[in-house]
Formats: sequence, C-alpha cells, structure tokens
Amino acid sequence: GLMITEPDYGSDALRMQTSYKKIGDKTYKIEGTKHWGGLTGMADYWLITARGMNEKGDLGRDISFFIHDTRNGGIEVEEYYNNLGLYMLPYGKNNISIEV
Repeated sequence: GLMITEPDYGSDALRMQTSYKKIGDKTYKIEGTKHWGGLTGMADYWLITARGMNEKGDLGRDISFFIHDTRNGGIEVEEYYNNLGLYMLPYGKNNISIEV
C-alpha cells in the first residue's frame, strides 16, 4: 500500500506532519497519521512518506520514502471509511509509530 495523504493537509507535501528522525546508524523512527491508504488493514508492506525532523524538532522541506513490513507492527487502523464506489479495497485512517 501507499501512505501519502494526511487528514489535515491532504497530499500537500510541504505541510505533511508525519515525521522521521534517525535513532541509530541505520534506523529511523517514523510517527504520524495517514489516511486514504488503499488496502488499509490488509497490506503486507507500506510505502510511507515522511519529512525529516532536525535537532530542534522542526520539519524539513524534503520528503523521504520508507518501506515498512506490517509483520513488524506499529501501524494501527483508527477508522475504516465507507467509500462508496471503492468498496473492493479498504480505505481508512492509520496511526503510525514505527522503526525502520
């Protein structure tokens, strides 16, 4: 699945609030909320967009992409949407707190 859109800002990349920060040599912590991700609750893997956070806690302008295996947990379905016309694929709101 693909997670780009956010509840408050849609697909406005420069206002995206999902963030990541480096917590180890090759490990990043990603936190935020995404919605309208096709295959919500079903995808084995997610491609997640996030903005980097600096030491002061400010979000940068660059967008990075991360792949997450859902077997590792950390993605919680908050709500499924009743999406008439798109009923073959589940869509919803997802809370993200993962390390990749």
